Amino acid sequence: MPRVAAIAGPTAGFWSLAPATLLTSVQSHPDGLSDADAARRLETCGPNLLRDERGLSRIDVFARQWRSPLLLLLVFAAVASALTGEWMDAAIVLTIVLASVLIGYTREYRAQTAAAALRTRLSVRTTALRDGQAVSMPIHNIVPGDVVLLAAGSLVPADGVILESAD
Repeated sequence: MPRVAAIAGPTAGFWSLAPATLLTSVQSHPDGLSDADAARRLETCGPNLLRDERGLSRIDVFARQWRSPLLLLLVFAAVASALTGEWMDAAIVLTIVLASVLIGYTREYRAQTAAAALRTRLSVRTTALRDGQAVSMPIHNIVPGDVVLLAAGSLVPADGVILESAD
């Protein structure tokens, strides 16, 4: 299995460093970090998470529905119809616009809540060396200096450098 050193922070040019120099710069070694050191780094650096995009509120989702150029064109057509005295045409077009906005709103809001629920249920795991032993853990527990074991099809849990590869 290839071994990858997880890198974070201001280690400039880490991709061009020799593996031993790289491990020294992140205060790690080929057998990985100790549990205590990893816990300190997790406390200091925080979890290995992407910034969670702010979920849209119901008002934001509703406002996004009005950004469609075609929808705005229909609103303009309804206003033009109302100004020319074609009240029935204006009412029909506005009814279509409102129905479109409400359908789009409900579909988008349901999709967002389903995606958020799915994200909370998923737990992607990886294998890292801790105290010289391969330990399976959630990727949010990976810290700078961790040595991660990868296999074919593995997700790379953090920025890193391949230390060794089993061809």
